[in-house]
Amino acid sequence: MFYRSEFYPMDGTVQVCRSQISDEQYQEIKRMTQVLIASMHEMDYFIIVADNIEDFLNDCRINGIEIEKNFARANRYLLNWLSSFYAWIEYHEKNFKTLFTDLKKKYYDRSFSYRLAYNLRKYMTHHSLAITEISFDVINAKQSIHIIPANILETENGALQAGVRRELQKMMANNEHIDAVDLTKSFIKVFKSFQKDIWRSQEEEISTALNYLLQFVPLTPPDCYNCAIIASDHTYFPIGRTLENYKRKSQCISSYLD
Repeated sequence: MFYRSEFYPMDGTVQVCRSQISDEQYQEIKRMTQVLIASMHEMDYFIIVADNIEDFLNDCRINGIEIEKNFARANRYLLNWLSSFYAWIEYHEKNFKTLFTDLKKKYYDRSFSYRLAYNLRKYMTHHSLAITEISFDVINAKQSIHIIPANILETENGALQAGVRRELQKMMANNEHIDAVDLTKSFIKVFKSFQKDIWRSQEEEISTALNYLLQFVPLTPPDCYNCAIIASDHTYFPIGRTLENYKRKSQCISSYLD
């Protein structure tokens, strides 16, 4: 089997970029393409969590005075972002286990919002809804959405990690409530920092993949995005499409981190 790379300019012609690509090079092209695809999947998990958090915060800003509906809706949006956060954890523990284990300990140890979010997902899945108090300050047009530590602590000992249980017991003793909006805003800062650490650890691998793939395509867009690897049996491998998708996804991610 032999291969070539070609691209398709806007004038409708077909231009050969690399006329001879070995089978070994082709297999490496496929492997490096998978590196980019895996990176894009990982970005999607981040986007899902970030968007669910934004949905929750937006809903808290526009919630009206229909109190019963508010309880269900606020808890729905809270559970959405907690559940997607858990999916994010599970994905990384499976696909980036060594790196993720060290970073998870770092952020878990130093962030109460991270620890509580981790435990609240389990609490809301197996026990009860976390938000149980919503109040309105009509004069200042302000809404408060509270998680009550005493309610969370009513669960059996195994429902919460011991350290988090002690923290909530201290809050209960001081008659403190948890503002769900403040908790979420604190969490998203920690979450973004955690995600940036993951991406920094991947920079070398991503750079290696991009540099390798760019050997086989035109160097300038849009031609590089219209490039494909063609095998002697006419198999078509759209290397340019992956490069374009990766660029767009990276640009999308930048808007979340500004």
